[in-house]
Amino acid sequence: MLEGPPRRAFRFLLTLRLTIGATLLTIRRGAVKFRTDIESFVNLDAISACIERGVRERPPKSGVRYVGHLDPSGGASDSMTMAIAHLDGERAVLDVVREVKAPFRPDQVAAEFSTVFKQYRVREVRSDRYGAEWVTEAFRKHGITVKQSELTSSELFIELLPLINSRQVVLLDNDRITSQLVNLERRVGRTGRDSIGHPPGLHDDMAVVVAGAAHNASTIARRGEMRVGIYPPGGGLITWLDINGERPSALRGGAHQTARASGR
Repeated sequence: MLEGPPRRAFRFLLTLRLTIGATLLTIRRGAVKFRTDIESFVNLDAISACIERGVRERPPKSGVRYVGHLDPSGGASDSMTMAIAHLDGERAVLDVVREVKAPFRPDQVAAEFSTVFKQYRVREVRSDRYGAEWVTEAFRKHGITVKQSELTSSELFIELLPLINSRQVVLLDNDRITSQLVNLERRVGRTGRDSIGHPPGLHDDMAVVVAGAAHNASTIARRGEMRVGIYPPGGGLITWLDINGERPSALRGGAHQTARASGR
């Protein structure tokens, strides 16, 4: 992690990129043309306010429900990335972000990422539609179920923006994540719809999984879904079971209760 002058230099370069990115210039036939269909997506200061300084990764804790997101790659050019997050009150907290840069063997990275998911008791993750069949099969071999995200990467970025602006997401202290988030651009298409993504020649693989994990934590983790609980004979504490394993609840059983109940 950069410290002192190097970190200040890094922040200056990101700020410069953010300023320049607001108005792009294209030189055509000796004239300067202002691009008004492209603008920077998120403010560096807003991102910095969400970073917990000095925290590069958070270890798993008992009693916490973790969710994961995956951005797969064939291993030729793009990185393969993953992220894990959890919900703390109303805030989505990033715990782990991992990246393996190309070239690599996808099956080996799938095994490596599966090990990390299991350490956080994550057995089901969301992913984009890239190579759906081989991705699903590669992770299934290691006990991880991969489901397609209902949102595109652009839509995940749009969902992330209000979380950043309201400080409802806690980011890790990782300069590469910060750089990719700052470099995101908002493009207005011919139909008038916004599209968020990286500029030509840059990448957003880590930013995608950060946005995906934050979205999953803010939605999946807070749903009051039907769960199965172990009801001890004669009453007592019900131990609720979820996709992360057993978790004790403060609710005490009684003769009127059943072994299946809803709630968090």
